[in-house]
Amino acid sequence: MIRPAALAQGGLARVLAGALLLYAILALVMDAPTLILLLNGIAMSASAGVCVAYAPVLGTAMLARSPSRGDLLAAGIWFISLSVFGQRGLSYVARDLALPEVYNTDWLTLVLFHAIVGHLLHLWAPGAAAGRMPKRRWVTGGAVVALGIFAAFLIAIAHHRVGAAPPVRLR
Repeated sequence: MIRPAALAQGGLARVLAGALLLYAILALVMDAPTLILLLNGIAMSASAGVCVAYAPVLGTAMLARSPSRGDLLAAGIWFISLSVFGQRGLSYVARDLALPEVYNTDWLTLVLFHAIVGHLLHLWAPGAAAGRMPKRRWVTGGAVVALGIFAAFLIAIAHHRVGAAPPVRLR
């Protein structure tokens, strides 16, 4: 088990380097479809665990008259984890059950909406986690980048009238 004290002493960099090394080894010995299936399973498992762990904080935040910044950050983590669970589940259905049309359903719109809510809650929680995460200036910078990308996307839609992608058969 990884202890928080070890992470505070530079252990997080070692853990992340070890995870990257493990990924590199798996990528060398497994074909992409099998690795995607494995990683989807791991991501779904981890995100389900996060949803369960953060559910009490989400409940407290939703019932609070004035939720704290930490509550908002935790709620954002819960919504993003729910979105990751849904995205990976849809990926499994589309890829491994050969049903790519699942990407043109209302389920995907709901999953994407959960991600948007989670990210907005993160931006709404500057200074959470003992005033360290994220700093207000970084939130402002992130909001400017997000608005710029969204504006570019709106221009692209207006210019090209992008429609829904047709279903694609996977091998």
